[in-house]
Amino acid sequence: LLCLSGEAGALAAFTQRLRTEYVDVDAQGNKCRERKCQVLCSRGPEDVKPGEEAVPAFHGFREDEYDAPEAMEALLAEL
Repeated sequence: LLCLSGEAGALAAFTQRLRTEYVDVDAQGNKCRERKCQVLCSRGPEDVKPGEEAVPAFHGFREDEYDAPEAMEALLAEL
């Protein structure tokens, strides 16, 4: 799971490059692209769902592992 924040054009360019440029190597050492990436949510900072609070802007990098959808939801709530 990767959470990004920034201008819409820059985010679209990042996901396009992720799918079209070599970003990893497979078990045999061959270069490969990340074609399975999915955008789960895309909304502006002013878009707030009813019953939810606005998400504050974040900067920097953070990596967390999770093993169940509930754990992912808990990690996202911390952002």
